[in-house]
Amino acid sequence: MLAEDIMCDLISGIDIKPFGPLRKGSHVLALPTAFGTKRRIHGCTKNLMMISYEWEKGGKMPTHDHEVEQISYVLEGKVKVTIGDETFIAEKGDAYTEPKRIAHCMEALEPSATLEVFAPPRPLFLVLEAVAYHDVHGAFEGVKKGMEASKRQK
Repeated sequence: MLAEDIMCDLISGIDIKPFGPLRKGSHVLALPTAFGTKRRIHGCTKNLMMISYEWEKGGKMPTHDHEVEQISYVLEGKVKVTIGDETFIAEKGDAYTEPKRIAHCMEALEPSATLEVFAPPRPLFLVLEAVAYHDVHGAFEGVKKGMEASKRQK
């Protein structure tokens, strides 16, 4: 079981609240990741999430899969992508899809930016953003609700 699957089980009780009709770019945190990138969540509803990544040259997303579908669009730069057994180069203006539960990875061949849409949203990203916004209490309350909901389902 993937760490994100465990997190999804734990926070499955969170009532994902849409960000509202407008989320000003100046209010969107650029959260650094361990992969040579910064992630921004631009919008989220109960069914969709849109994020962007800014990649340093050589930044890599390690091989992983998840229980959501993903569409990625290259805003700037050039990236090497592997999805399942297929590897290709995607450049500015190219888009690619990552089906759920199919292993995929990416490497920025030059400074790049991608726009990513997930359906349904990735709860782990919401928790990380809540913590970054210092809404630690809200994040932990969501985990607590998810754990209670998970116990009731068993």
